[in-house]
Amino acid sequence: MNWIRKLLGASPARVPAQVPARVPAQVLAQVPVRVPERVPERVPERVPAPVADDEVPPLPAGTVLVDVRSQAEFDSGHLEGAVLLPLDRLLADIERLIPDRATPLVLYCRSGARSGRACAVLAQMGYAEASNGGGIGSLALRLNRAITPRR
Repeated sequence: MNWIRKLLGASPARVPAQVPARVPAQVLAQVPVRVPERVPERVPERVPAPVADDEVPPLPAGTVLVDVRSQAEFDSGHLEGAVLLPLDRLLADIERLIPDRATPLVLYCRSGARSGRACAVLAQMGYAEASNGGGIGSLALRLNRAITPRR
């Protein structure tokens, strides 16, 4: 506990000597619980069913997997057959690497955020067949492809 006091610069009087491991039941009983008065009337009409592994459609012929992560991330592991096109180089290099704007593209990154931004940019540039594949891990599972390090 002394290291916390030193870190915070607090005197012993300001930092409790012991923090309770759990909140006592008497305290929890006094906490008001808010229950909604009614359930919302609008329920989604159709919730898409999860796709089983054997139901994943194959990629269309000529689809290019585009990794929009950095060079270091790509080198640490990427989907087999993917092309590296970092997000910060997208505008400068896309027309050289993929000149045909009708080419189906599946973009991915670590989580899906960068690939989502890249899809929006490509849509504005006329690449109508660009889609966000999401994160590398989930895309590898959906496509049943290994993540391979650069050799």
